[in-house]
Amino acid sequence: MILSGNTDLHLKNWSIYYPKRVAPRLAPAYDLVATVPFIAKRTTALRLARENQLSVLSLAHFREATKGLDPLRDEVDGIVRATVVAAMAAWRGGLRAEMDPRYVAAMDGLHPDSALLRDLRA
Repeated sequence: MILSGNTDLHLKNWSIYYPKRVAPRLAPAYDLVATVPFIAKRTTALRLARENQLSVLSLAHFREATKGLDPLRDEVDGIVRATVVAAMAAWRGGLRAEMDPRYVAAMDGLHPDSALLRDLRA
């Protein structure tokens, strides 16, 4: 949601579920709608670990949000990293060519400021 520019996050976007009633899992992606081309505000509707600035949200916020959710907490780094790598590969690999130029410009403006992307480069 962070990299897709969806600031209209609601609880279903940050949900976990218990498929076997034992171990928590991240819920599948839901309602993937980019709002940044249409809404100038770069803050999310809900906070992740007390933060809602898109550019500030980082891997540390995901770690904090999953505190106490073992074994999910042990997997969060890998899940976040794999998701970010896949999302950015899709974006750079041609997905952007299919998009409205206004959306592409908005996303290109969002990504350089992303703490989440900086975390992956570090």
